[in-house]
Amino acid sequence: MLMVVASLPCFFVACYLCSFVQEEGKGKPLLLVVFVWLHLCSEGLSTLRTWLIWLSSMQIACEEQQQPKHIKIEKRKTMKFSVEQRDHTPELKLASIMLRLVFLCTCSFCTVIGLCASMAVVQQRTGFKGSPALLRWRALPRGVEINNAGVSVLTLTSNTGNASSEGSASTALGSEEQPSYMICGQTWHGLHLIDYALLSELPYLPNLAGQDFPQLLKMLLPHLPLKVTNYSSGGRPWVELELSSKNGRPAVSIVVVSGTLVDRWRDILEDIRMWTEPVMIQIIGTFCPLTRMWPRETTALVIGSWHRIMLGLGVKLQWQYKEILDHVRQMPADRQVVLTGHSLGAGMALVVGALTGRTAIGIQPPGTYHSLAKHQAMHPRGHAMEEGSHVLHQKSLSLVFEGDWIQNFDNHGGLVQTMACDQSAQSLIGGCHVLEGAVCHLLQHCGDHAGEFRTCTHVYNPVDSTLELLDSIVPFVQQCWQSIQADLLQNTGQFQSMLVAGTTMFVIVAVRYALPLPHQDTRLA
Repeated sequence: MLMVVASLPCFFVACYLCSFVQEEGKGKPLLLVVFVWLHLCSEGLSTLRTWLIWLSSMQIACEEQQQPKHIKIEKRKTMKFSVEQRDHTPELKLASIMLRLVFLCTCSFCTVIGLCASMAVVQQRTGFKGSPALLRWRALPRGVEINNAGVSVLTLTSNTGNASSEGSASTALGSEEQPSYMICGQTWHGLHLIDYALLSELPYLPNLAGQDFPQLLKMLLPHLPLKVTNYSSGGRPWVELELSSKNGRPAVSIVVVSGTLVDRWRDILEDIRMWTEPVMIQIIGTFCPLTRMWPRETTALVIGSWHRIMLGLGVKLQWQYKEILDHVRQMPADRQVVLTGHSLGAGMALVVGALTGRTAIGIQPPGTYHSLAKHQAMHPRGHAMEEGSHVLHQKSLSLVFEGDWIQNFDNHGGLVQTMACDQSAQSLIGGCHVLEGAVCHLLQHCGDHAGEFRTCTHVYNPVDSTLELLDSIVPFVQQCWQSIQADLLQNTGQFQSMLVAGTTMFVIVAVRYALPLPHQDTRLA
């Protein structure tokens, strides 16, 4: 009866704590309240037992001091259990090493996640957006040059006029009649693979609403009647283009999603969050090779069940592709829609395409074969929840390159075309993952079906990017310090509440763990 009465305050505290995670218009998550209440009861009983042991030891110590030294006080007898000690077998030692490795990996992962989340919050509060324009372009007398942060420079020379090749990387474009890959010459909704690769460059522009966006679109794809119908440069930059109907072909909506912006911590955190479970399964498969034999339904059950439990606990994760998913779901069912993108944007395009049953073409994406299960669990309304990975196999294409380590974060579903890398010597530093290199490789080995470009030059120099990144660290630190000073002056009450909360947690930990334990012979049985 006493334990029931003592657990009531813990229940009210659990309800109070869970009130911070309840959704607007909904009650408290019952499952989360039960777990928090049980945990508080367990910790309360442990704290009470520790206090009783400490008080008993203090009482015995006082009695020993009051009695004469020649009189010994019979110590309270305790019941002891003996366990036969055995030597550690090799199996136990191996299990211990594996557990320690798992614990070390878990701690490292949590540290990286916490660091990225903290830096993302600081970057959002300070308003620091890194370099003003990572992707820059300029019109040339006979073509266009695309400069990606000074690292990757793509130069396309127009087919008009007598342009000469410059540099060792310049090569006359191949002929479409003699393609190097089986995928060459194939079209999806009237567009070739090189068209989707060129479109994937557009969302990287810093100003999607600027006047230079349609101009660059006209220079890259002058043969296609494209117009911008929608765009977003918020949480996840993306742009929607409309390909006008022609020769009886219906109009097509093309949604292009931006990849990872290296100067945004939020994007780096999103990369880690989206592919955490597949990487963990790959690590487990290193120690337990039998897990590699699991069918896709088994891994989907494991990953999906974990996220359904999190939903039951009231933990609802927000993904950057949510705006794109809602936008595509609002489109008419008879509308021709295709999603594309590069890197992280390609992975998001494949996920949204699978959830909505639309065609998706990913340029150098991470795999989505196993990670799709958690998106099915978080967004159950859609094709993928009923059809599993079938829709991913039927309506997706992934273009990957040898030496690109980004593609190894998960398995790939659907149609996969693997191509050779022109920067294989620099593959460890991302030389095989840059989009400009993929564009140039496609033009040289599949040909320019539209006949717009004569030569293609790609130069990859990561040293310049490192220097540029170092130059941007100093203003970032300065803005962080100025933001902290402004918050200290304007939000004094908020910092006082944080100080009170921190002091309270320190007192609770001290009460729970900082009491001196008595000698083993004087402990309560």
